[in-house]
Amino acid sequence: MIGFIGEYDPSWGTKLVIPFVVTWISFYAFENCTSLTSLVIPSTVASIGTNAFAGCIGLTSLNLSSYAGTIGNFAFIRCYNLNATNV
Repeated sequence: MIGFIGEYDPSWGTKLVIPFVVTWISFYAFENCTSLTSLVIPSTVASIGTNAFAGCIGLTSLNLSSYAGTIGNFAFIRCYNLNATNV
């Protein structure tokens, strides 16, 4: 099982595609990453932790197609600009 525990580095750009080798995203992993605008989470991710993307106010696009895992409480809270989702 490979997970993401660290913090988002803005040098990665504004669009983040979680690699297929990742199977879980830790609590608070991307919290307050205000420069993140687009996110793709593959079906290999079985769990998104509590507050994982909380406060990502720049996030406008989320792709969770084929996602069948669990989403923790408040995982996307305060993502005020999130308006395009593909579930």
